[in-house]
Amino acid sequence: MMLNIVNKYQLIKTMKIRINNLFILISIFLYIITCFLPCFHVEEKDNIYDGYFVLLLGWIGVFIHDDIMFYYLAWYANIFYFTSLLLRKHNISILFAGLALIFSFFFIGCPYIVVDEAGHTSSIVKMDIGYIIWIISIFLLLIGVCPRFMQPNADGVKKHLSSLF
Repeated sequence: MMLNIVNKYQLIKTMKIRINNLFILISIFLYIITCFLPCFHVEEKDNIYDGYFVLLLGWIGVFIHDDIMFYYLAWYANIFYFTSLLLRKHNISILFAGLALIFSFFFIGCPYIVVDEAGHTSSIVKMDIGYIIWIISIFLLLIGVCPRFMQPNADGVKKHLSSLF
């Protein structure tokens, strides 16, 4: 009887780990896809900014324009995303994934961006599918790392987030 319970526990644990890994893999796949999708459109010449361009140069915005610096902090969600991926075997990964999700929303409402090295700006006309899928990929990463904290142990007792500390 006890052996049967242990086998069921191991099966449930294995299934949860597989589901977690599936969420993480889908997240990585969507993140890569966003690099090739348009993130937003600007007014000047109806320029479209693709994900790879924003990923490579978005960090510079924090240093260029003081009045919109807050919006450019969204780029740093990428650093939190990759840190969470690298540390996914550790409890701290949920913190980085959560920070990535929070920071990813900072760009919503950004009125304009700097379009060249001279500091000229252009209004953002609309957010596009790349930005939305980027947020979804970060959310899926958070789901993928989150259940690790609430998996039942052999006695059926749940681990809580307090295990972080």
